[in-house]
Amino acid sequence: MVINNLQQFHSTIAAVCPIVGVGADGAIFFDPTATPTQKSAAQTAAAQYTDVPPQIMDIALAVGRMTDSEYTALHTFASNHPALHRVLNYIRTIDLTQTNVQNLIQALVTAGVLTQARATAVFVAPAPPAAPPTSPPPTPTPIAT
Repeated sequence: MVINNLQQFHSTIAAVCPIVGVGADGAIFFDPTATPTQKSAAQTAAAQYTDVPPQIMDIALAVGRMTDSEYTALHTFASNHPALHRVLNYIRTIDLTQTNVQNLIQALVTAGVLTQARATAVFVAPAPPAAPPTSPPPTPTPIAT
């Protein structure tokens, strides 16, 4: 088992059991206070976990997709919400699969900063770059004798 989204895996396991951390191989490092019941719940959660690869997006890309009025509304809203203010000023990228990011986007919709349609258009991760085309190996040239 290889975990691509460690933050999400950690959150899933920590929701049912006190842990110190998790490994990319699916290992769970239990907090010494974890009970056998909690450890069992953590192992069940790990077995049922569906890995969702992170969808990393640059904050500047999202802001660049906003209209001038949306941008102004965003900064007005952020002036009263320190968590959003920190995201805009100190964090360069966000993972769109994270619950806290999804909640933040929904808060922007609820507050009227963005409509749901605009939030969907603004907060979409760019497609990963396409793999370079593979070319067949060169045909060897016979040596004249």
